[in-house]
Amino acid sequence: MHPFADIPIEIIGRHQVQVLGDSILMRYHGPYLPDDARRLLPIVTRVGKQHGRVRLLLDLSDAEGPSPETRRILTEWRADGFSCLALYFGASFVNRGFLRIIHAAMRLVGHTDVENHHFATESEALSFWSQRARP
Repeated sequence: MHPFADIPIEIIGRHQVQVLGDSILMRYHGPYLPDDARRLLPIVTRVGKQHGRVRLLLDLSDAEGPSPETRRILTEWRADGFSCLALYFGASFVNRGFLRIIHAAMRLVGHTDVENHHFATESEALSFWSQRARP
């Protein structure tokens, strides 16, 4: 059974968000707009501060690239006082390019608290995610 199967789904824009302890599963549908980022990032911050870390599972199989304004918002966001593990899966070639740009910009401005990994499938990402669970 999928670990998020019984977790309520919150809809933000066209995207689905589920929170399970220190983990968030986000399924992006269509464009990732600035207002979506402004609503999603506080959830990430809340979970991270509550648990001292946040593990993100990010499904990009139905996502369109973020707008320039959304990329700016993402680059400026900080995992302040907690660690962040971002596990991307299902990303198109274009979205993988956007992710490289966003994470490179984050590193340039001193953002070293976000670890990111890319997987072809959800099952690969979930396997890695489960290995990173606290004992």
